[in-house]
Amino acid sequence: MPTRIGDSSALNLKPRGADAGDVMVRPVSCPICGKELPPESADPASAKWFPFCSERCRNVDLLRWSEGRYAIEEPLTPERLSEELERDEGHP
Repeated sequence: MPTRIGDSSALNLKPRGADAGDVMVRPVSCPICGKELPPESADPASAKWFPFCSERCRNVDLLRWSEGRYAIEEPLTPERLSEELERDEGHP
């Protein structure tokens, strides 16, 4: 019987990652300098500065937060504004 186009059984093809040993892991990189981190650094117990590559990058991130370069934004709806005002009225 002739092999049809698209018939992978004739070629004995396996999908990528089908074997138990084939694990695809996306590399983790430092969010400050972009340096690729070794796979074992993704385990917080074994990585002193995770997700950063060094104390320096960790401190750069902290400085950026303290200067207000990063912000967590969410829309302020009229309902949310009234809730915030009511909450603040109870505090001196």
